[in-house]
Amino acid sequence: MCHVILLMPVFGLSLFWILPFPAALTFYIIILIISILLYYAIMKSMMLPVKTDSQGLIGQEGYVTSIADNYNIIKVHGELWKAESKEKLTVGTYVKISGIQGLVLNVSNNL
Repeated sequence: MCHVILLMPVFGLSLFWILPFPAALTFYIIILIISILLYYAIMKSMMLPVKTDSQGLIGQEGYVTSIADNYNIIKVHGELWKAESKEKLTVGTYVKISGIQGLVLNVSNNL
């Protein structure tokens, strides 16, 4: 279905059979401009580097859901993670992820 959008200029050629030439040309130019802007946005998004795994979490924000003796549990993008912090955190505090060691996030509450 998404490829149909890329064919808008081709489908727009049928306007020349239906409408008078000046009206068809006006509509076709509008379709062509929209298509060019859409192609530009698609190409720009395709050039972005993919961030997966732990690198995608660094810099993200979450909040503390519970506190245990030696670690905190924070929620980031709907997932619960163990986290360590140099500061004392309380439940509901928003934190920023600064690093990862294994499956434990290093966080700080300096947003």
